[in-house]
Amino acid sequence: MSIYQWHWKLRSPPSALWESISDTQRVNRAIGQPPWIFTETPDPLGGSLRTGSFRFLGLLPIEWDEHPYEWVEGREMSVVRTYHRGPVKEIVSRVTLEPDAAGGTTLTHTLDVTPRGILGRLLAPLEIGWKTRRAFDRVYREIDRHAVEKVAAFPETRTPPVRGAETTLAEARSRLQAAGVEPALVERLEDHLLGAADRDLLRIRAFDLADRWGADRRRVLALLLLATRAGIVEMSWDLVCPQCRGAKSTSPRLDSLSSEVHCGSCNIRFDTDFARSVEITFKPHRGIRVLEAGDYCVGGPGNTRHVVLQRRIPPHAIVFADIHLAAGEYRVRGPRIAGAGCTVRVAPGEMLRPGVRMALPARRDVEETHEVTPGSQRFTFHNPEAFEQLVLIEHTAWNHQVTTAALVGTVPEFRELFSSEVPPPGTATATGRLAFLFTDLEGSTSWYERLGEAVAFRLVREHFDFLAAHIGAERGAVVKRIGDAVMAVFPTGEDAMRAALRIQRDLARPHQERGGAEALHVIRVKIGLHEGPCYAVNLDDRFDYFGTTVNIAARMQAAALSEEIVLDEELAASPAVRQVLETEPHSSRKSDATLKGLSRTFRLVRVRAELRGAAPRSGSTATGDRGVPTAK
Repeated sequence: MSIYQWHWKLRSPPSALWESISDTQRVNRAIGQPPWIFTETPDPLGGSLRTGSFRFLGLLPIEWDEHPYEWVEGREMSVVRTYHRGPVKEIVSRVTLEPDAAGGTTLTHTLDVTPRGILGRLLAPLEIGWKTRRAFDRVYREIDRHAVEKVAAFPETRTPPVRGAETTLAEARSRLQAAGVEPALVERLEDHLLGAADRDLLRIRAFDLADRWGADRRRVLALLLLATRAGIVEMSWDLVCPQCRGAKSTSPRLDSLSSEVHCGSCNIRFDTDFARSVEITFKPHRGIRVLEAGDYCVGGPGNTRHVVLQRRIPPHAIVFADIHLAAGEYRVRGPRIAGAGCTVRVAPGEMLRPGVRMALPARRDVEETHEVTPGSQRFTFHNPEAFEQLVLIEHTAWNHQVTTAALVGTVPEFRELFSSEVPPPGTATATGRLAFLFTDLEGSTSWYERLGEAVAFRLVREHFDFLAAHIGAERGAVVKRIGDAVMAVFPTGEDAMRAALRIQRDLARPHQERGGAEALHVIRVKIGLHEGPCYAVNLDDRFDYFGTTVNIAARMQAAALSEEIVLDEELAASPAVRQVLETEPHSSRKSDATLKGLSRTFRLVRVRAELRGAAPRSGSTATGDRGVPTAK
C-alpha cells in the first residue's frame, strides 16, 4: 500500500469551504476526471450496490465497487473504491477540515492506494503522487479564493450559445417586458442563461435563483413561467425520492407523471405527492444552449445536502460519531433498517442528556425519540447484526428552495399560461396542506332585471377581475368560477385570511370610490375559508382540487351572512392566522353550526373587516388589537 497525504493551510473557515469541498461532482470534474458511468443493483438486505466505470486515458477500462461515502457535515468525508480491473486494487480517499487559531482551515487529503501489479506500482507515483496532487492543489486553492474573494470556485464547463440565441432572447425580452416583468429581472435571466456553467443550468430552481439574486421568489417563478411561454427556457416536472431527494424521473408534462416511482439508489418505491415528490425545474431552451451533462460522482455529501452524517457500521461493532447539531428535528435511518423510525429533536433545555445511544437492528418495532441540546453531540451506534449497516442522520424539514407542484398550482401565472398542465387523468394526487377560499356574490341574479343585462354582465365581470387581483396579491390563484362565485387556492391559511380581509375591506369602502361598473352598485360578498390536506385532480382537463378540506371551505361560505368571512375556530386560533387578526381591524363573533353533508358541529368564527378608524359594527366584538374574542 502507498499512502499519499497532503496538507493545505487555507484562509477560510471550514463552514465557508464545506459546500464546495463536499460537492464531489464539481471537484472531480475540476481535477480533470472523465465522466463516470454508474450502475445500481438492488441489495437484498436493503439499499443498493453501486458500480462505477470509465476508460483510463480513453483506452483502459476501469471498473470498481463504489462503497457508501462517509461524512460528518462541515468536518470530514471519505470513500472506499475497490477496483475489479486496472492498475489499482483499492483507493481510500479521506478529506478532513480542521479550524486553526487564525480563523482559517487546515485541509488534509489522504489517499491510501493499493496498486495491482507492476503497472500499478509504476503509475501510482506519477498519476496520484504528482498529477492528482497538483490538480487538488489548484482546485482547493480556487475554492478558498472563492470563499474569500467571491470569484469562481471551479473551472466550469460553459457550452457556447447556439447560433441565433441573441435574436431569440431579444424577441423574448420584448414579450416579457410587455407582460409586466421588470427589465432588470429579464436582463439577469438573459445573463444567467448565456453565462452560467452547464451544471448550474441543468435544473434551475426558481427559489434558489431568486435567493441568489436577492429577488422576490414568486416574481422569479413567474418570470420563468413566462420565459417558458416565450420559448427561452424549458419546464420539466421532476419526481424526487423522499429519502435521497434526488430526481428519479423527469417529464415535460404534468399529466405524464407516473403514479409510482422506483429509486434505484435507495431501492424503494414511492408514490407521487405534489407537496413533496413533484418539483418544477427549468433549463435553457435548446434554441439558446445545448448543455453538456455527465456524472463525475453520485454518492458524495454534495448530492444529499439534507444528510448531516453518514457512517458505515461494521458487523457486531460499536462506533462513535461526534457532530455539531443546530436546533431542529432530525431522523436517524439506514437502508438496511426496516420498521419504526428514530427521531432526534434538538432544542434548548436544562434537563436534556447530552449524547445519543442507539442500536441498529435490521428491524425496529418501536418508535424512538431522543431530545438533546444544540451543539456538539456524541452518537453511539451499536450494530448487533452480522452484516454492515449504513446509518444516516438527516434533516426532516424539506428543502425550502424546492418549488413543488402543490405550490405552483397556487400561482396565477401558471394557471393562466399552462391551463393544459393538469394532473394525470383518473388519479387523485396528494398535495399536502393548502387553504381554500370561496366567495358568493349577493343578489347578482336580480341585477340583470334591475340594471339591464349589459350593465349586470359588466359588473360581474369586473367583480371577477377585482377578486383575481386581490387573491393574487396574497399569493393565491383563482381555481374556477362557479356561476357568480369563485374558488381560490392559497399556500397557507394566513394568505387566505389576508386576501379575505383585503376583499371585504375594499368592498366596504364607499362605492363611489371604486371605479368601473362597481361604482354603479353596492357589492356585497360572503366568504368562507378552510385549510387542510387535499388532493389534486384532473377535472374536465382542468387543474382542480378534491377532498374534505375543499368541501368544508365551500360549506363555510354557505354559512356566511352578508359581508362575513367564516372560518372554524381552530384555523382562527392558529398562530399565523391569529397574528393577521391581531393586526388587521375587524370585528368578530362566534357561533356553533352544523354544515351540510358533515356530521360534526363546527365552532365558527364570523369576521367582518373594518375600515381603519371606523367604529365596530353593532352585534360584534372589535378585535383588531386583541385577536379572536371568546364566545359571548
